[in-house]
Amino acid sequence: MFCAFYTTKTYLIKDRNSGLVKIGKSSDISKTLLSLSSDNNQLSLLLSIDMDVVNELHLKYADKRRLEDWFELRGSDLLDIYTKYRYGSLR
Repeated sequence: MFCAFYTTKTYLIKDRNSGLVKIGKSSDISKTLLSLSSDNNQLSLLLSIDMDVVNELHLKYADKRRLEDWFELRGSDLLDIYTKYRYGSLR
């Protein structure tokens, strides 16, 4: 019997064209990035966090939301997120 354990992770992906950052969650971030990149090849993974904190981040940065899950985050915002969840991996 095969039993798989999937951990939902939070990711921050940047669109280099618009400068916007997508805050989302996935059990397979590489697959998600590949899927999103099929429509836009200017995407890059900025940060992955080893837990689901999407709702928390969406609430915290609600005033910076521009379109659905896309936010206009500054470098200081990204540093704050990384500092709080430093066990993630910053790219």
